[in-house]
Amino acid sequence: MYPFADAAGRGSTDLRPVFEPAFLAEHRPDGEGPYDEQPPGVPTLWVLTKD
Repeated sequence: MYPFADAAGRGSTDLRPVFEPAFLAEHRPDGEGPYDEQPPGVPTLWVLTKD
């Protein structure tokens, strides 16, 4: 079904640093950026909320 259906995660990715105030102040993420015309090969949910 999916090209990476046999891939398995290890659960070791630490996502906390990207939510640190210093990181956010430096990078100021806005949700804008390049994207493919075709949807990704895995179910993806991208959510941005207001302050």
